[in-house]
Amino acid sequence: MSIINKTVKNQTKPVTQFDVAWAKLQVLWQKLTKFADKHPKLTQCLKFVIVFTVFGLIVWNTIDPDFGWHLQAGRYILAHWVPGHDVFTYTARNYRWIDHEWLSDVINALIFNRISYIGLTLVFAGVWTSALFVTGKRYLITMLLAAIAIQPYVSVRPMAWSALLLAVLIRLSESKRLRSKFIFLMPLIIMLWTNLHGGFIIGLAYIGFLLIKERDWLWLKIFGLSILATFINPYGPRLYFEVFTTLFDSQLHWQIVEWRPFLIFWQSQAYISLWIAGTILYTKKKFDDLFTFDKLLFLAGLSSTRHIILFVIAAMPKLEDYAKQARKNIPKKPKLRVKVVLVILVLIVLGDVGYGVYRSGVSWIPQKYDISTDFTVYTYLKDHPCSGNIFNSYNLGGFLIWQLPNQPIYIDGRMPSWRNEQGQKYFNIYTKIFSDDRLRKSEFSKYDVKCALLLRDNQTNKLVGRLENEHWHQTYITSEAILLEN
Repeated sequence: MSIINKTVKNQTKPVTQFDVAWAKLQVLWQKLTKFADKHPKLTQCLKFVIVFTVFGLIVWNTIDPDFGWHLQAGRYILAHWVPGHDVFTYTARNYRWIDHEWLSDVINALIFNRISYIGLTLVFAGVWTSALFVTGKRYLITMLLAAIAIQPYVSVRPMAWSALLLAVLIRLSESKRLRSKFIFLMPLIIMLWTNLHGGFIIGLAYIGFLLIKERDWLWLKIFGLSILATFINPYGPRLYFEVFTTLFDSQLHWQIVEWRPFLIFWQSQAYISLWIAGTILYTKKKFDDLFTFDKLLFLAGLSSTRHIILFVIAAMPKLEDYAKQARKNIPKKPKLRVKVVLVILVLIVLGDVGYGVYRSGVSWIPQKYDISTDFTVYTYLKDHPCSGNIFNSYNLGGFLIWQLPNQPIYIDGRMPSWRNEQGQKYFNIYTKIFSDDRLRKSEFSKYDVKCALLLRDNQTNKLVGRLENEHWHQTYITSEAILLEN
């Protein structure tokens, strides 16, 4: 006799459509569980393919504004070695640029030069997916929630390597079998991480956290070796200057959206809410349970939204444990109100995942620092070169470096914390140009600016109007940008 018939037969009260639907869900869940138990390797492969597909859609439909300068930096390094000064702008030529993501840039260039953006899509979809699978792979739904939670931050960007390598460190430390065999690989991981992305500071913080929590001399050795490993990079100790300049630039945290504090995108809210609920319900009042790295990274995510990525990775094991405990606590014959709550919860989670997948793969709507781009304006500039230098919107700098590699630009995504010889921040000068006509005229005269490529928004619309009053004229317009010439 089927579960549905048993449920209906055993009912003392009148059978409702809800009871029938609940029984059907039980049957479906049992079938899925039996299949997973019978074919564990195939199940894991299917989970990986599903999550990989989600990330592939996100990466394919998202080009980060910084992608262009990362690509060209990688090409420059392959041809000349790491730069000792800025090579892309006409404003900061004397600035001692430290490309702390140089190895990631080289990887991008090598892949793109051979198989274009589709190759990078496949590689980075694999990196993002692997980051989730390293720390957690028990439930598909938690991994899909995690994928959607970091959707606003996902693209071809060096941050992916930080997500993956943090996951590797967590797995090494939490698995007794792996810890006994591979713990001394941690300094080598930190060395690799140091050359891939400035997020290696989080890796050091994690090892320091383990040292404080476990108070073991072994962790002191690992921590010391890991610090020494960070100096194995083309810039030596100067690398720390670039990293700390960015981390401790309080002004940057309000100027650049991905660094903004107390900003949680809707995609992350379901994941965070479930993690908070599980933490409240299932955390024991012991020091080891209260003092965890995922909680520290959550605080870091509140201080800067980009750290939500690392929080999601670190919280995966905990969230899956909470899901397992919640599943055990569900009574075999739950009351109607419990059934209703569970169904609503499942619908909310599925709705979040479904809408997130739809947005990532079907109708990507640009937000925060990711923008869609009409490349025809760059084709126009190739065919009709500017007679002088180009003033550009901050988020278009990377695209100009990529599409017009021989054309120096005014500003790009590397420069929010850079200062000129007078101690002024290039980014502050840039923002003042939109409101200070005297400064704008001085900058345009100083650098022989004859063209302006601007994003179409409220800030630039006012500047466009003032330029047109000074006899500048619009020469090319797209849905995102406008080109003016003098």
